[in-house]
Amino acid sequence: MNPRLICFLPVLLLGLSCNRGANGTYFECSGWRLTNLDLSAKTHLTELYCERNRLTHLDLSANTNLTELYCDSNSLTNLDLSANAKLKYVYCPDNKLDNLDLSANTNLTYLDCRINHLTNLDLSANTKLTCVACGGNRILEIIVANTNKLPATLLYSGNPVIRQRGSP
Repeated sequence: MNPRLICFLPVLLLGLSCNRGANGTYFECSGWRLTNLDLSAKTHLTELYCERNRLTHLDLSANTNLTELYCDSNSLTNLDLSANAKLKYVYCPDNKLDNLDLSANTNLTYLDCRINHLTNLDLSANTKLTCVACGGNRILEIIVANTNKLPATLLYSGNPVIRQRGSP
């Protein structure tokens, strides 16, 4: 059985600590207007849906089993995914990210980072990517693996002219 916790609550919560039910693999707290989310006890988490909140920080260092992350429409300025090597889907549009380091996410197949403040996007470690949506940023350069092959689907409208560069 795959325990799930889905909560829909139309009130303002300043923070949520998920220290019970640590074996759950799915967690959704979309639209709660959270400003803080403590997931340190959710070590078995594989899917996280925390979109449409007021988060400025999201610590996922304890969530090493995470494969899907949906954190769009928050106020994130940083998203550290270095401990999340199993990630396949990252959906983080409509935040305030000015950097997105995906070098540890070699299993990534889908990335949506539209409407942020990114100026470059290094995809050189992400050779499994099939779809990237990065429109509405300030991206000037996309760095890809030595194959010089962009993902099958690349959506980048709303950016200045993008230059593709193979990794060194």
